[in-house]
Amino acid sequence: LTADAGCNTSVTSSTVTITQTSATNNGTGTVSTEFNAAGNWSCGRIPLANDDIVLPAGAPRYPVLSAALSPNISIKKLTIQSGASLTLNGQNLNIASDLIINGTLDANVNNSKVTMNGTVEQTISGNSFATGFNNLTINNPLNVKMNLTAPTVNGTLQLNNGKLILSLALFTNNITGFNSDRFIVISSGDNTSMLRQSIPAGQSKTFPVGNSVSSYTPVIVSHTSNTTAECRLKVFNATGPFTGSNSDNYVNKRYRFAGTPNVDFSFTLFWNTEDEN
Repeated sequence: LTADAGCNTSVTSSTVTITQTSATNNGTGTVSTEFNAAGNWSCGRIPLANDDIVLPAGAPRYPVLSAALSPNISIKKLTIQSGASLTLNGQNLNIASDLIINGTLDANVNNSKVTMNGTVEQTISGNSFATGFNNLTINNPLNVKMNLTAPTVNGTLQLNNGKLILSLALFTNNITGFNSDRFIVISSGDNTSMLRQSIPAGQSKTFPVGNSVSSYTPVIVSHTSNTTAECRLKVFNATGPFTGSNSDNYVNKRYRFAGTPNVDFSFTLFWNTEDEN
């Protein structure tokens, strides 16, 4: 009994039919830059929601989503190889498995949105530098891990379901949807692995962070400058008592902050009862 391993093709014997549940559909760029053009894909059809999409190096053209033909794309896994690219062009990309960016993901045009909506833990990774998302939505109850160098979310980071677990730093302008079940986990002890946000004059922002998936310890930050300032922070476990603290009354957390020079910041800290000595 043999089965074709490509493009969801079925092979029937006298006893059983086997259908591959996840096809690898490579972008060929043969016809155009349109994502939803069958001639641009190795399977000879447009990508399906359970396809693993690979954009290889050396293709003559790479996909650009369009409002007319490809405004809302759903796939399983996306791998962008070195030298390859995908341009969202203000459209929506929904990914149910991993996102691997070794080439270029151009997702920073206004209204472009990437949604991670898997049902098992997902990973955003790759060796690309400074990948920019306009909007990024986390909608996975089993969490999403991000391991990119200097990524940014220049529109909105929306936490709909689950947690975003950072291995490195992340800059974002706006975070919504957070609560004690939906927040950003920064578990690395590296001083550079911090959440960065810009804070306009006269406003405050919540940094919805914790150092583990079970410990939500947000921080509200404001400042007195008359211009936008940037703040970076993280929180991690530490065992007191600490210098200058009451030996019988302290919290076993340490907060690390950095920000725009010569700006006075104010911080409101939150912790859990189990963190108290």
